[in-house]
Amino acid sequence: SLDSFNGWTTAVAFAPKEPVLFCADSWGQLRCQQAVGEAPKVVWKNDAAHDGWVRQIAVSPDGTRIATCGHDQFVRVWDAAAGKIVVEHKAVEDVYALACDPEGKVVVFGDMRGHIEAWEFGANKIVRNFDGGVLYKFDRIQDIAGF
Repeated sequence: SLDSFNGWTTAVAFAPKEPVLFCADSWGQLRCQQAVGEAPKVVWKNDAAHDGWVRQIAVSPDGTRIATCGHDQFVRVWDAAAGKIVVEHKAVEDVYALACDPEGKVVVFGDMRGHIEAWEFGANKIVRNFDGGVLYKFDRIQDIAGF
């Protein structure tokens, strides 16, 4: 079960090679726990991974890194085994969605207004910008978020 959170469970992602899952809550907690057994053991936990709502978690294809985004406008890349920040990027708006590329070197993220960026986190630089602004419809704001 996903208990012991301060708020709602907002994001869950499974590791590709290990029986663990990464989960987060609406108060900014991020943790890694076993994905099997009656009482899954917490491997590591960070109560203040983001300042508030963690919106999404993405796992790199090799399982060594996880990326998170939150209400605080930050996109963070973490060491999946230790739960330590590797690098972070502050976006212009709150980030709602993210994904890791198939090689595990780039995180693509987007905000509600359709600003989409590809971030090569090893070099800590934005390598591409996309304008998805046509997806942002103020009169249907509840329908579209991120990309």
